[in-house]
Amino acid sequence: MIRIYTLLALLFSLLSLHAQSFMFKHLEVSDGLSNNSVRCIYKDREGLMWFGTLAGLNCYDGYTFKVFTRQEYNQNSLPDNFNREYSRTA
Repeated sequence: MIRIYTLLALLFSLLSLHAQSFMFKHLEVSDGLSNNSVRCIYKDREGLMWFGTLAGLNCYDGYTFKVFTRQEYNQNSLPDNFNREYSRTA
């Protein structure tokens, strides 16, 4: 009986290891990213990846980038293209 439990535990652990396959891809300027210096990353509810870089905000849908930058004469655009990390003072 112990052999059966041991065999089942081994089988389930092997199946769970096999099911975890991850794909990792380096994204660069050549892929459409506005700058290779990424300061922050966020994944939204819809699965879009957002990258804050030194040259604007980038939205990645898994295939292409859409880059948002400051538009000088548009009040609703980004305040600037550079992602600053603001420190909080308590």
